[in-house]
Amino acid sequence: MIFAGLWTYNSHLDLHSYSIVTTAKAPSIEWLHKRPAAVLMPDQIDLWLNGPWNKAKSLAVPFMEDLKTIAVSADVGKVGNNHAELLDPI
Repeated sequence: MIFAGLWTYNSHLDLHSYSIVTTAKAPSIEWLHKRPAAVLMPDQIDLWLNGPWNKAKSLAVPFMEDLKTIAVSADVGKVGNNHAELLDPI
């Protein structure tokens, strides 16, 4: 999945910051989160990154397609974990 995001660099603090753009609830994942990330399709990436804002902002909409979800271990949420078994369904 590719999420729409915004980033900036603050030279006074030498700090890069990034935010994921959220949208209104999406019926397919409403049970998971009320403000899901704006999902971009591969053919929308160039417009999001390089297009004029008045056109790019139209991409920040709820994702209306069905998503397949799989329950995984709580270890997925631990930043130090990085192994293939994290993708195994529980």
